[in-house]
Amino acid sequence: MLNAKPVAEITKIADSDQILFPKGDRSFRGIKILDLKRILAGPIAAHTLAEQGSDVLMIAFEHLPQIHEHVMDTIHDK
Repeated sequence: MLNAKPVAEITKIADSDQILFPKGDRSFRGIKILDLKRILAGPIAAHTLAEQGSDVLMIAFEHLPQIHEHVMDTIHDK
């Protein structure tokens, strides 16, 4: 029965060394993000992660043009 199954399940597949994030004012420094999205949520999420110190690389495809109105920054105080 599906009712008896948990909503999410975590399965440990291996042990690894602990990786600590660098200390500082930017909590995501050292994290690399690949942004493949073109419309609102993806670029906004990538922008937010970049503000927190992560390195963001946006990949755009020639056959999928960027629509400025869909990519524009919609955060407060823009």
